[in-house]
Amino acid sequence: MNRDSLLREDGLIHMYTVQAKVVLDCIERDGLSFVKKEYIQKKYGESSWIFSEAYSFFRSYAESAGFFAPSGADSPIWLFNSPKWLYGDTGFYLIEAAFQKERILLFDRAKWQKVLNLSYVGRDPEDEEAFLSRLERQGIQTGFDAFKTPFYPSVKSEIKKSWERIFDTENTEAEDIQGAVWTLKREDIVSAKLL
Repeated sequence: MNRDSLLREDGLIHMYTVQAKVVLDCIERDGLSFVKKEYIQKKYGESSWIFSEAYSFFRSYAESAGFFAPSGADSPIWLFNSPKWLYGDTGFYLIEAAFQKERILLFDRAKWQKVLNLSYVGRDPEDEEAFLSRLERQGIQTGFDAFKTPFYPSVKSEIKKSWERIFDTENTEAEDIQGAVWTLKREDIVSAKLL
């Protein structure tokens, strides 16, 4: 699935996100919102290093593909083609937003979950099995285990290289398309519904 196949009649890609009221307040006040690194550290606490690893990869790849972050945006805003993947606490808002295709970077949601687990993203299930077998022969249970120590730089490098496969969405079902934008602007918002 590519960006053009997601375009609606209005020529925009419509996606969904869940955001706290403070984000909507910021958009109302400043016209836009973006994510700062300290928000991630505050939200994820002790496990923020995991997200930092995944988000750093994402940012590096995005910028190498010409998808540059504006000043102040440390992480993308995550979007979903299907609202079924979204959840939020009381007081959060389900937002439908519409973007020009050049503003959004699309990727495979299920593969991204593997990145968030610091796992290898295989070309196919057989490739993943073969990689896990190689790890076990080296005494490593999972890709995550390799990231917890400084002892496996080549394994970590191979895992990180595999993460580029998240951007191959040719065979990804529409509901499993995820997207990212650097800013959420007032004019992007189609609707905001309190959860």
